[in-house]
This record gives sequence, structure tokens and C-alpha cells, in this order.
Amino acid sequence: MEIAEITIFLAAWIIGVISWLLAVAEFVAANRFAPWAYSIGFTIFKESANLPKILSITDKIVELDGVKLKIVSENKIFFIRKNAFFELKIRTPFPIRGIIVKNNNKWQYEAVIPLFTVIFLAAWLIGWSASGISAFARGDYKEITIITSGWIFVTFMALFSLNLEKKRAKAIKEKIENYLLFS
Repeated sequence: MEIAEITIFLAAWIIGVISWLLAVAEFVAANRFAPWAYSIGFTIFKESANLPKILSITDKIVELDGVKLKIVSENKIFFIRKNAFFELKIRTPFPIRGIIVKNNNKWQYEAVIPLFTVIFLAAWLIGWSASGISAFARGDYKEITIITSGWIFVTFMALFSLNLEKKRAKAIKEKIENYLLFS
């Protein structure tokens, strides 16, 4: 191994460990409805919502089938997809959460995936690829299949997960709308 490979791998490893720890903190904060956890992440679904005026009940936590939401104010709702430990459902590395905000008399629904999980996967890919950088430069193409398999695995997992979480975000939106319309 060359010094560049080792340096890249160690940097990726350090970023990976830090981002994993921050991903755990982000998950816990989102489940406790900490506002900072709802201000970060990558948007995967954004749509207008047809919601009635929310009552002036604030700091109310509501648990629906598969979703937990917190009415923060008359103009803001936080939500997160609930995960039961002993539930037979497909799990992804991107548990969605989101915010519903009223701007200019129009409700905006936004679902996001965790920021630090994405950073962790990117660091993993960089660390996975580090050993092949100099091998590829030397013309040794044996390691390319190993590196490519890692990239294919992560790409497939990410695309499958994002597609599944978008479907879940749409279903959650409908559940929240039904709850607010009929409660």
C-alpha cells in the first residue's frame, strides 16, 4: 500500500466513525423531536398538502399507524416514521422524517433522509475504493472487480431504499392529512 492509499483510507475511516456516531445522535434527536434534527437532511419528497387550520394545541405528540407526529405550532408539524423492533418490514438506512410548514397560507410537506447516514455511506465508499487507487494507476486491474462490487452494492441499496422511502413518505402524508381532517 502506498502512503496516499493509507491516508485516504484513514481519513475515510475517521469520517465514517464520526458520521456514524452523529447518525445515532441524529436518530435519537429526531425521535425526541429536537428541532435541529428536522433542519438537516436531504429532501426526497416535497409536495403541497391540503390541511385544515391546525388547532392551537401545541407540543402535542400523536401516534398514528406507522408515524409519530408532533404539532409544534399552528404553522408547523414534525413527523417521523415509527420503527418497531419486532416488525417484519423492510428496513432501510434512510428512515424518513419531515416537517409540514404553512407558508403564505399554503401547507408544504417535506420528507428528508438523515444527513449523517449519507455521509457515512460516502465515507465507506471512499474507504472501500482507497486500495484500488494506486492499483488502477499501476495498471493492476484485479482489484477493480472488488471495488466495483462495493459501488454496485451501495448504489443498489441506495436506489432501492430511496424509492421505498418515497413511497412511505407519500403514505405518511395521506395518514397525516386524514388525521388532521377527521380529528
